[in-house]
Amino acid sequence: FPTSVTLGRRQLLLVRVGWLVVFVLTIGLFSASIPAYYDYLVSFSDPNLEPATVRANLESIGISVDFYAAYLLWVTAASAIVWVAVGIVVFWRGPGRWIAMFTSLTLVTSGTFAVYEGPTVLAEQYAAVWLPVQLLGFIGSVSLVLFFFLFPDGRFVPRWTRWMAVFWAAHEVGYYFFPGSPLDISRSFPSIEFVTIVAVA
Repeated sequence: FPTSVTLGRRQLLLVRVGWLVVFVLTIGLFSASIPAYYDYLVSFSDPNLEPATVRANLESIGISVDFYAAYLLWVTAASAIVWVAVGIVVFWRGPGRWIAMFTSLTLVTSGTFAVYEGPTVLAEQYAAVWLPVQLLGFIGSVSLVLFFFLFPDGRFVPRWTRWMAVFWAAHEVGYYFFPGSPLDISRSFPSIEFVTIVAVA
């Protein structure tokens, strides 16, 4: 659909209700993830980091662990907030246009679940939020790729790129909903994972 296509009243109502549900859930998980992500940073829970080495390096330059954690937290959280704020502006200024609604949804979900790691950390600590975090992360990842294929006129150009979008969505199903399984090619087939990311990018 071209960007000039305007949604009908009923369609627009459904889209707005859906957007609001996603927005409220996103903000709730984002807010709840802040203390969890801070604890994650303070305790150096990232398996790629060696706590003793990081602490020694920080102490050698006069930076406390608390400052390090707070700095990383607010830099990444601030980035997510900017994405969400722009998404809200797009939602408010582009009423009725499907591409504006889609762009807004992309900014809100991608900025919170792709740029910022807090919700993922929260899901690792509390199983009850695992599914909504993974679902919103999936929406954010797929919509971001779709955005680059559809922007600015809302059409897949060239047409074969729609199959790239379908392939990426299938890839993300395994990554988000079946992590660690054979369907998650990021672990089971890392070479295919690399080719997939290069092809889509």
